[in-house]
Amino acid sequence: METKIFSRKWLFLLAVGLLCSFNFVFGQEIIVSPVSLDFDTVENTYSSERNYTLNATGLTVNVTITAPDGYQVSETSGSGFYNSISVAHSAGTISDKTIYVRFSPTGAQVYEGDITNESTGAQTINVAVSGTGVCGTTNAGTDFAVCTNSATLNGENPSPGTGEWIVVSGTGILENSNVYNTNVNNLSDGENVLRWTIYKGDCSSEDNVTVTNNSVVANAGTDQEICQSVATLNASDPSAVSAVGYWTKLGGNSIFANPTSYNTQVTSLDLGSNSFVWTITNGNCSSEDNVTVTNNSVVANAGTDQEICTDTTYITGN
Repeated sequence: METKIFSRKWLFLLAVGLLCSFNFVFGQEIIVSPVSLDFDTVENTYSSERNYTLNATGLTVNVTITAPDGYQVSETSGSGFYNSISVAHSAGTISDKTIYVRFSPTGAQVYEGDITNESTGAQTINVAVSGTGVCGTTNAGTDFAVCTNSATLNGENPSPGTGEWIVVSGTGILENSNVYNTNVNNLSDGENVLRWTIYKGDCSSEDNVTVTNNSVVANAGTDQEICQSVATLNASDPSAVSAVGYWTKLGGNSIFANPTSYNTQVTSLDLGSNSFVWTITNGNCSSEDNVTVTNNSVVANAGTDQEICTDTTYITGN
């Protein structure tokens, strides 16, 4: 009698086990395609996306997808990438769901592992991923010139790493040294060299950009009042900032001895006001200023000499 009871217990346990096994293998199922993704060689940035298709049946909970070190997954192309995501089922089913994968190495090494697709009660299915990370280069942007003492930098976006700007030569005050497109102020005249360094894991790379400040301020000198038709102008010397300058006149008949000389002589001034423009050009930048020379010269004329036969006459000057 005891033997029969023992046998019935084991038969019951065996039936339950077979039922559970049947449900695990055949009742809930996760299928992926393809089962492996190769990202080849990628510099220390995000790779282009790869993807696989996820199908599932008989689910009671959502599918959790977890990526290994160096990889991220998303349900949306171009955004929403994380190390782990949860994919919802509808009435236990997931149909032809595209899962996007990107490779983001932080060091010069091989990254291999499995993306796990798991749901309680179903067998975990893996997607094998492989790729090689290499330390890449950095781009600080193209050299450029400005006409003020401030500029906006345009280095390479360091994401998913970090970056830092420093001033190598010249001057400059960075608004935020860790932002790739930060503003820099107080640039000195001429060339200013700045360095952009990107850090990603155990990789770092750097590049320089030259910002040339060609800003100029023209000064035509102080207005003059003279008593002759000749004057010497006295503008700012453009050679002090590696610029060139030239004079122009605003009407009149005056003549420049040398229109490209800041302290040229000007002749044949008209009576009254004579206005001149001093323009300085430095690369792509220019500035101008005006000066007025007032010719107050006069010529006295006492009239014609007279010979008279009386002691009285009229004298007429100009």
